[in-house]
Formats: sequence, structure tokens, C-alpha cells
Amino acid sequence: MVSRGELQRRHRLLREAMESEGIDALVAGASAQLDQRGLLRWLFDYYLPVFEEYAVIPLDGPAVFFAHNGGSASHAAQCFLVNDVRVIPPKDWNFDRGRLPADFIRNHGFKKVGIAGTAGISAVFFRSFLARLSVLPADFSDRAAESRMVKSDEEIRLIKKTIELNEATLKVYLDHAEAGKPECEAMNAASCFAAEAGAEDQFWMEGTGTDGPPSPSPGALRTGRCRQKGDYAVVVIEHSAPGGYFGEVVQTIRTGKRDSSLEEAHSAVIEAIRSASGMIRPGNRVGDVAAAAERTLIERGYPVSPAGDGSPSPVGHGQGLDFWEIPSVSSDNDRIIVPGMRFNLHPSASFPGGGKVSFCDCWISNEKSAERLSTLPCEIAYR
Repeated sequence: MVSRGELQRRHRLLREAMESEGIDALVAGASAQLDQRGLLRWLFDYYLPVFEEYAVIPLDGPAVFFAHNGGSASHAAQCFLVNDVRVIPPKDWNFDRGRLPADFIRNHGFKKVGIAGTAGISAVFFRSFLARLSVLPADFSDRAAESRMVKSDEEIRLIKKTIELNEATLKVYLDHAEAGKPECEAMNAASCFAAEAGAEDQFWMEGTGTDGPPSPSPGALRTGRCRQKGDYAVVVIEHSAPGGYFGEVVQTIRTGKRDSSLEEAHSAVIEAIRSASGMIRPGNRVGDVAAAAERTLIERGYPVSPAGDGSPSPVGHGQGLDFWEIPSVSSDNDRIIVPGMRFNLHPSASFPGGGKVSFCDCWISNEKSAERLSTLPCEIAYR
């Protein structure tokens, strides 16, 4: 799915970052979490199925892949730029799964070792890996994330395809989101459509209810609740398409007649997105994008609440082979925008009764400003 030239570009980029930090060898790890599996996909176009796996990438020399079992090893062996595959023995998996990578590093005499993907790697790996090394590895996760943050032309083409898939999935969902029908019917029909359209992974969120706070969709699935006139819902679709890139749709839905308070809150969200997207320009701060959205919401009478730790709440994020990537679009982010950065903008606004509305618009920065990737109309979907 990804060209060999693209994979070679990524390895060059990563090794340039390694060299700048004096890293002789990098341990890259990934797990099946949807926000922690992308590093191995980015490096080798390797789809990680379930269990965490690792690769060691020397500054000079071929990469070695450490697989969970024989099936994963066979898959990895077919990937371009994987030169050697080793299977972690079953006896090591529960207590000593870092032994093989650590022995490889020690036997080759690498002096400074980096490790990337730390948020998704288990404590079992770290304990055994660190116990066998004489030096503490440097955390290279942020540098690896920065290498992945700026998307190439080939990546942008794949991203556009996955956004098409997510938007088409929403349209199927809306076709079945009618009063009198079970709430689960829309998700079931749209999930089947997405699978047939080639979705690799599917991630859904749905809050639904009457004029009060939405209830989580798992409750609706258990009870078999049917949609009613006056319900509203916020549905989130973040599926990956062939190639592994994720897209995002956030859509507010109302069953029944138009609601003025809902419309007013949604209008403020759309205006906030437009203000924010206008600040996506090379040379601006990422924080400028978030601050523009926050100012608009406050001017429209919708307070902006901080995160639980008191820091500014993000109004969006990057996305790619993980469904959450940097940059985190918050007003305190001083990262400078450069061409090729992905922005999923989805501020939210609360309205009387405790409900909340949101909408997601996806953008990519270019040489002068930004290109809108989403094509959905910026409106509430009435059914």
C-alpha cells in the first residue's frame, strides 16, 4: 500500500534524528492500542494485530524485528526494510520479553540506545529490557513523533481516501438514524458498510438521549432503546482505511424538529472552527489556532473549561497511523506550524439542559495556509 520510496524516506528521516541525538540504535515498540500502534506501521507498513512487538533500528545497519509468534514473524518477514526477524520465545513472554532485544543490543556493542513508543510498551518489557542493559536508554518517543508529524504527499493522498471512507460511513449511519428505529441499527449498518468498504480498524463513540445529557451508546445497545422524537446525539467515527491512516467525523444529530438552543451552540462551534482554521499558517503557533477557537466561543457566550489538571483543553489534534497524534491543539502549545501538519479541529459547546454539541473539521497545512480535507456540510443532521 505504501511505496518503497516512502518507507525509505521515513527511515532516512528517523536516522537523521537519531544521528542528531547521538543514538547508535533505536528500539521502536508498538501495542494494539489505537493511539500506540502506528510507529511500526510507519516504519515498515506492518499491521500489528494484537500483542506488542518491537524492532531494533541501528544508525548504520539493517533493522531487526522481534515478533510475538511465528505468524507475526511470517508477516514481518514480508515487509520491506525488515532484514531479520526473531521470535520471542513463549517462556519469555510473561516475565522476560525484553531479553532478546536487549541481548541483541548488548552483543553488538551499541553505546547509546534510544527507545520510542514508550507509552504503549508494557512494564514487563521495560523491567526485563533495563535489567539486561548497563546504561539507561534515552526516551526518543517525542523525536519519533515529530518525524511522523509532517505528512508527505503520499500520506496526504491516503489521508484523503480515509476521510472519504469515514464520511461515507456517516451517511449510511444517518440513513438508519430515524425515530422509531433501535439506536444500535444505525451503528450496525454503518459498521457493515465500513468493513465492506475496506476499513482496517473501526472506532465509534456515541452519546444519545433526549433534551438532557446524552447517555453512552453501550447502554442503548444493552437495552435496545429506540430513537424518539426530540432525541439528539453526537456520534464520533474514527476508522482507518487501507493503508492504515485514520480519519475523523464528529456529527451532531437531532431527531425531530429544529431546536434553537442546539442550533445556537452548533453555530458557535462552526464559527470557532472557521476562526481556528484561519490561523493554520506556516510560522504561526499551534496555540494560535486553539486560542482563536476559544476566543470565538467565549465571545458567543460559551465558556471554555480547562482540563482536569488546570491546563488548557485541546480543541483538536493531529492524526495519521495513530488516531491521536501531535500536535495537540491547545492554546499553550508553542510548536511552530510548518507545511504538512494535520489538524482535526473539534471544539465543543454546552447548551441549557447539560447537552454538548461538537463537529470535526480536518485540515492539512500547506506552504501558504491550509487545505480543508473534510467535505461534510457544517450543520446539524436532522432526521
